[in-house]
Amino acid sequence: MLWNMIDSIYLTLKKYIEGRENVRKILANSSWLFVEKAIRLVVGLGVGILVARYLGVEQYGMLSYAIAIVALFSSISSLGLDVIVVKELVEKDSLSDIVDTAFVLKLSAGFVGYFFVLISIVLLKDLYDPTTVLVIIIALTIPFKSFEIIDLCFQAEMLSKYSVFVRSATYLIMALVRVFLVVMQSTLVMFAIVMTIESIIATIGMYWIFKKRGSSSLGLKNFNTSLAKELLMNGWPMALSAIFVLINMEVDKIMIGGLYGNFEVGYYAIATKLSQIWYFIPMVIGMSVFPTLISKRNSSVKLFKLKLQKIYSFLTLSAVIISTPFILFSDQIVITLFGDQYMSSGKMLAIHIMSLIFIFHISMRARVFLLEGLVKFIAIDYGMLVAINIILNLLLIPSYGGIGAAIASLLSWFVSAIFSPLFNSKASESVQMFLKSFTLNAITK
Repeated sequence: MLWNMIDSIYLTLKKYIEGRENVRKILANSSWLFVEKAIRLVVGLGVGILVARYLGVEQYGMLSYAIAIVALFSSISSLGLDVIVVKELVEKDSLSDIVDTAFVLKLSAGFVGYFFVLISIVLLKDLYDPTTVLVIIIALTIPFKSFEIIDLCFQAEMLSKYSVFVRSATYLIMALVRVFLVVMQSTLVMFAIVMTIESIIATIGMYWIFKKRGSSSLGLKNFNTSLAKELLMNGWPMALSAIFVLINMEVDKIMIGGLYGNFEVGYYAIATKLSQIWYFIPMVIGMSVFPTLISKRNSSVKLFKLKLQKIYSFLTLSAVIISTPFILFSDQIVITLFGDQYMSSGKMLAIHIMSLIFIFHISMRARVFLLEGLVKFIAIDYGMLVAINIILNLLLIPSYGGIGAAIASLLSWFVSAIFSPLFNSKASESVQMFLKSFTLNAITK
């Protein structure tokens, strides 16, 4: 009986995919991206547990604080161009102009971002503070992010397998190096150095494949000044949005570090680690379906909305399924994985992971708003998100520490999902679609 049901589902899916080249490409591309994220989920969690247990709460808190500082400024190097560049590559023919122009812009912004990191950490910490050394080392990864333009080219062609292969191979090698560092009882600085080396190796690998496929060299050769102005004009709202999102994700750790100390950062970092590892799901789905959504949006608005509702519903269902066990058994999960020393992370995790329902939706919604020409509203929306989160953090962290930060994060994402779109007539429909996504028939319809 069960076998017949499985066989029937398989035949139905096979029949649906056959003759639909676009669907086949999306599934293949999504599969590669999910493979990468699965590797990072399993290996990253396993090695992360080992490293967290070895470093202890305080040192793990210091490393997490340093990563948070760098993450804030690394968003500058993207200039909000990623989604826009993919859209341009799908719709236009002058690929070399787009690629070179975006690369030069991102590389320049990368060096600016590194400079601001150095200024910020000197202002926040003593020059000889161990955290300052960690930040300076990890921040070296920022300029290399400009080479992510290669990945955007593969995304536009639905050939993410090349990016996946390089990043996954590099990640696995560096995971073994991290295990070796634990066995050898290495210093905290060595773990920061490994992060920078990983970025360099991945960049070299991506560039090698890029050249192997016959692509031209990245540089000033095809840089187009007018195109650069156009990308920046279209990209500045997305740049602000990217910065706001990263601020929202990392500012809590920085504020906890300033108001509570490294130990509380360590507890909170474990909670967010177990929560944020699931953020790849809407990102992978969004990257894979975005080219198809562009096509459907241009051909039929009705079909576009039907497709979009199914995606929203699938993401909501996924978030509910993932978060429920963590909400119910957060203490047991944390103690089992990280040990009794991180027991305080349990309650933080139970609260923070509730945000998945809103984050999954908002991640996909941002891409849709881009298609609808609502790039400025995206920036305003995320700006409100950050403002609410910072205000709530200031009110809650002094009294409740990491638990207060988790509550602040949850409430800020809730406001962004439910209330922010109501201030724009074009965006307000997303609230209705989000609420409708909780009904199962929205997926099967």
